[in-house]
Amino acid sequence: MGAKEEAVALKDEGNKAIANKEWGKAVELYTNAIELDGTQCVFYSNRAQVCLLLIVPHLPGHPQPQYPASYPSVG
Repeated sequence: MGAKEEAVALKDEGNKAIANKEWGKAVELYTNAIELDGTQCVFYSNRAQVCLLLIVPHLPGHPQPQYPASYPSVG
């Protein structure tokens, strides 16, 4: 398998990681795909999507922190 094919396979794994809400794994897989083939815009945009989900709490799909029941709520 060539570098371009391997990069696409990594992107596909990253897509599966997003579906499973494995955000860190998805970022890592997209980054690895970019390292193998930096000419594919979709690798960058997919990675950016995950990063936005992690830093902008009001976006749909944003991972919500899980607090213990004893944690005081705010608001």
